[in-house]
Amino acid sequence: MTETMFHAMMWPVVALFSIVAALLILRPAWMRLLDRTIKAGREGVVFSSTQEQDKKDVSLTTKPTLQAADVMNRPISASVIEQENRIKTQISSLHDDSERIKVLSRMSADILVELDFRQIAYMVFGSQLDLLVGLAGAHGLPYPSAAEKIFHQAQLAYPTIHGNRSVVEWLNYLTVKNLIVIQNDKMDLTQYGADFLKFLVDARLAYPRNS
Repeated sequence: MTETMFHAMMWPVVALFSIVAALLILRPAWMRLLDRTIKAGREGVVFSSTQEQDKKDVSLTTKPTLQAADVMNRPISASVIEQENRIKTQISSLHDDSERIKVLSRMSADILVELDFRQIAYMVFGSQLDLLVGLAGAHGLPYPSAAEKIFHQAQLAYPTIHGNRSVVEWLNYLTVKNLIVIQNDKMDLTQYGADFLKFLVDARLAYPRNS
């Protein structure tokens, strides 16, 4: 088997392993998210959750340390064992354990970030996206005046959603999710926020959102 053929066979298997690992790590948050699903269709998924509830879910920055026993002691199917054995066979040709860990860690990180971005994409308000886009085209914006302008427009357009919300609460979701940073009298887009906007375009999720 040539090296090219080997890598062509290996990456799908490594990707599968990464997806499984990512789902195990994020399982508590995603189970809560699925429990709150009220509609799914061609236009996407609608959740009954509020952003306040979502902030209680596990985020990339607050993951508990993963223990081997947490994974290995879970109930498992014969199909998973079969896939596990295939993964072991494929990565056995890598040079050493360090290289195998690097490959699997990179793939797992990629899947984890995409899962988090997809969750944010379904939760974020359209007005919050307007702020993110505005920050992407500027070297920071004045705080809180720039946020208040967008937020007050959202309050007028969607009083049911934002009528009892403050601008601080409206911004809190963006800071908790590490999409923006506020320092003194200035707010700016984080690298995570910039990557999130790029993800929306790449995943074709950059459609207009109400609220």
